[in-house]
Amino acid sequence: MEQLRGLQGYSFKFNQTEMTMLHWILILLLIAAVASLLGFRGVAGASAGIAKILIFIVLVVLIIALFTGVLIVA
Repeated sequence: MEQLRGLQGYSFKFNQTEMTMLHWILILLLIAAVASLLGFRGVAGASAGIAKILIFIVLVVLIIALFTGVLIVA
């Protein structure tokens, strides 16, 4: 489990799957930004679209984890 420090001293514990998804989101957003700067609109749009889908999935998993008590916010 990874532990990240949030605002006001809160700590969030994420499992490996959530960290992997966050990692892929950052990679895809970086690819979209670079592709956009270089003029590759198709690649930029596809990368940004996939990143949006992954962000939505992470948010849903985070909300479910908060309500079920799997994610500990201390």
